[in-house]
Amino acid sequence: MVVRVHKLLLRQRSHMINALRGHAAAFGVVAAKGAWTAEALMRHVMSSQAGQQDGVGLAAEMAGTPTDKRPSAA
Repeated sequence: MVVRVHKLLLRQRSHMINALRGHAAAFGVVAAKGAWTAEALMRHVMSSQAGQQDGVGLAAEMAGTPTDKRPSAA
């Protein structure tokens, strides 16, 4: 039972990371494959500077994240 849940969670994580990479690629943001790049890609997508540069901010807004609620880049 635990093994099946673990496999399901890994599969869902992979699907979410690939979806994030795919949506970001539609706006010209390219990231390497792998789970270790997901955090950096998410930070880039959510940064207000990135939203102004490449239109990803609009995608974040459309996904339900208002621009005033996005975390600032550190």
